[in-house]
Amino acid sequence: MEAGYVLIAPKVKMKLTGFYAESDNEMQVRTYYDDELVNNVNIALRNISKVNYGLEWGAEVKPMANVTVNGAIGISRSYFNSRQFATTTIDNVDSVVSRDTVYSKNYRIGSTPQEVYTLGITYRSPQYWYVGISANYFDELWADMSPVRREYRTSTGAPYHSAQWYSIINQEQLPSNYMLDLTAGYSWKLPKSFGFKKATYVAFNLGVNNLLNNQNIISSGHEQLRFDSKYFQAGAFPNKYTYAMGINYHIGANFRF
Repeated sequence: MEAGYVLIAPKVKMKLTGFYAESDNEMQVRTYYDDELVNNVNIALRNISKVNYGLEWGAEVKPMANVTVNGAIGISRSYFNSRQFATTTIDNVDSVVSRDTVYSKNYRIGSTPQEVYTLGITYRSPQYWYVGISANYFDELWADMSPVRREYRTSTGAPYHSAQWYSIINQEQLPSNYMLDLTAGYSWKLPKSFGFKKATYVAFNLGVNNLLNNQNIISSGHEQLRFDSKYFQAGAFPNKYTYAMGINYHIGANFRF
């Protein structure tokens, strides 16, 4: 379901949208190495249900003739909405190792920020050049949870409500992060002496992402499927992370005639 409101005025453009979505009864097969069984293990998950809802807002304002201010906000919440059921088998073995319940309900869907805020300003000169800068802030990013750590046999392996138990079942919230981006460009109208019959333009564009070279931005993370099922130590196989690139840029040119 989705509903929205759009405003278009001479100096202001704005859009506000609310959404709600559900998906039910999905299936997934994941493979990992099990240290207790000393083999590759397949865990088949069923009854995967998800819910996702939130608000998105965007606006463009022209406070001056050559200046444009843009802003955007996206706030959502994405959860698993059911207990999943896991069937575990070993590679090349036709027997079932276990059938178990995964206590996945109300865990966050990971690997994407659920809150995003952007504010930017662009100046366009009458001399056919422009420059713009935008600030971006990301929050509510969660590590993708492992169903193995939420199975009944695993979650009951440590004393209930102990620090060890919480270290197994708690989902890690990844740090919030920020990024500055820069864009610039110049458009040049070629003189008719070049032999073109129509108006002809050459445009150059530059984009610089992560202008401050922030190399500590975790863009996604996940819990390992491998788990210490003998001593029930969550830190035996720590979470894995993916980091965003540092400063990077692109330069482009186009010819329009």
